[in-house]
Amino acid sequence: MNRFPIRVLALFNSVKEKGFYHLLSANYLIRFLGFASQLIVAWIITTEDVGRIKVMQSYMSVFVVLASFGFNVSILKLCSEDRSEKQKNYLFRKGLTYSLVSQILTIALIFFLVYFELLSQDFIINKVFLVYALGLAPLVLDGIILAYLQSMKRIKEYANVQIISKPISIVTIVIFTYYLGLFGYAIGIAMSYFFTLLLLFYRNKNFILGQFELVENPFEAHSYYALYSTLTNFVGIVLISIDIFFLNYFLSDRVELGFYSFATIFIGMLGVVTRSILQISHPHFSEKASDYSKWITSFRKYQKLMNIVLIVMFGVSSVLVPIFMYFVFDGRYMNSIQFFLILGIAWLFRDLSAFRGSALFGLGKLKLNFVTNISSLIFHLGFIYFGFQIMGIYGVAIGMILGACSTYFLSLIVFRSVLRQIRL
Repeated sequence: MNRFPIRVLALFNSVKEKGFYHLLSANYLIRFLGFASQLIVAWIITTEDVGRIKVMQSYMSVFVVLASFGFNVSILKLCSEDRSEKQKNYLFRKGLTYSLVSQILTIALIFFLVYFELLSQDFIINKVFLVYALGLAPLVLDGIILAYLQSMKRIKEYANVQIISKPISIVTIVIFTYYLGLFGYAIGIAMSYFFTLLLLFYRNKNFILGQFELVENPFEAHSYYALYSTLTNFVGIVLISIDIFFLNYFLSDRVELGFYSFATIFIGMLGVVTRSILQISHPHFSEKASDYSKWITSFRKYQKLMNIVLIVMFGVSSVLVPIFMYFVFDGRYMNSIQFFLILGIAWLFRDLSAFRGSALFGLGKLKLNFVTNISSLIFHLGFIYFGFQIMGIYGVAIGMILGACSTYFLSLIVFRSVLRQIRL
């Protein structure tokens, strides 16, 4: 009897017990609503503005990492360890307090880049981004609270807040975009971040402001994880959006950038499963880090599940997304289809390697994740640069595939080396 289907079913039941399906369904609902709003916005604004939005989103992702300065990650790691709830609450509060300094410095950096027009060669992006960046502080605080809830295995609380806030935020964004264009979009985004933060705090204030117990040297405990996670996440975010940053500076045709950016909207939808699994797996691997047998068994089991899901998603989306683009938008974004198919391959290779990083995070191997990311970034830059010189914007997309392959094999080499060291 073929036991493969039985094993697959057992894997799905196992992740169900950890709240994965609740989180995944919430994430997909949230992402779908966001996805739908981006499609509506794409109908309202010009193709050039679609590209500008993607550039601003990419920059915001980088600035969030700098403003958080890894304290969200240190909170996730420290509060996932075997401590009392009061000690965890204290470490959460200290991490949030430390992040205020990095938030102020990041806001100052944004003003500097905008003032000297270093953010983009497009003056409209430089102008609108100041409004867009108003959402930076609430977005950072939201991420820090999420890390705390995640470490305490209260991820459902965060998902419920998102389910309430997202529809309201989307309506706000669409209305402001309709009447004020790109500026309206930036205003709506900032307002939605503030609303989500206030709702998140209101629904969890008793838990967040609970009793605490002092922990010795909290800054020292936070700083180790915060520093390396900042470096790792900064490189990781740049790595994901390196094509957008490159095209922002070197591609003069903003319409082509708009077509390319429109394709990335659909790539973002594919990443929901990966992000949901990683949200569950970070504290899970931290708990099992002291027992190698349980840690490696857990990794192999969920890596298998992730591989199956990602490959199936890639195959289905390669057929359905081009059909959707063609019929729903009446050929307006036909040029985006080729970009989606190419970037979809890059997404598959990149996300197939993501679980290894989560497992190493559980072991506290942040340095190795950083080394992997920085090495991968160097490969990406090389492939993208030469691809652009030879084939223009299509060469950049192909460079992302080659770069993603380098990420896959680099992470595999590093992960296997860690396994060999543990076995010795």
